[in-house]
Amino acid sequence: MNIFGKEKKYRTKVAIALFSAIVLSFFIISIRKPKQNDIPVQPYAVRLALTQAEDKTLTVGSIDTLAGYSPDYQTDIQENYYQMKIMNKDKVLFTGKIPKTQIIVKEKIDGEDKYAIYEEKGWGTFDLLVPFYETATQLVFTDDTGAEMLSIDLQSLALPTPRPMKGACGDGICADDENILICYKDCSF
Repeated sequence: MNIFGKEKKYRTKVAIALFSAIVLSFFIISIRKPKQNDIPVQPYAVRLALTQAEDKTLTVGSIDTLAGYSPDYQTDIQENYYQMKIMNKDKVLFTGKIPKTQIIVKEKIDGEDKYAIYEEKGWGTFDLLVPFYETATQLVFTDDTGAEMLSIDLQSLALPTPRPMKGACGDGICADDENILICYKDCSF
């Protein structure tokens, strides 16, 4: 065998090794790289049973954890809202907004004319799902003026991590504990 045949085989082996290293690196990075998102994308939530008084102050009735996703609350409300902050000591883990009132739209028919009537109504007693963070120590609600409406010491509650949802793979959401190898359905490009 001549020297050129050996050189060609060597180049082929180097190219295969380099390609394999690149593919392996891609998979390791996609598995290990933490997701950079504002809220945890995992099927765990904290359910708050809240009551809103006429003066718009809030009180909490009960708190529990459950398997399921919470809304992201990343809305651009300019006024008449509550801002939620989930914190770990001084570090803000999550922020989001919810409106202070419900807008109820009713259709009114007057002869042949149809039009909508908008009615604002307080929430009364309602459930609110917020993202679950294992390291969260406090949940604070303020109003649009910055006045504190409710503060909950989560650390003293020692909320348990919810049981994982069955069949979370295939729900269309690439959760923090899923990747392209574990759940191709949700995490493919």
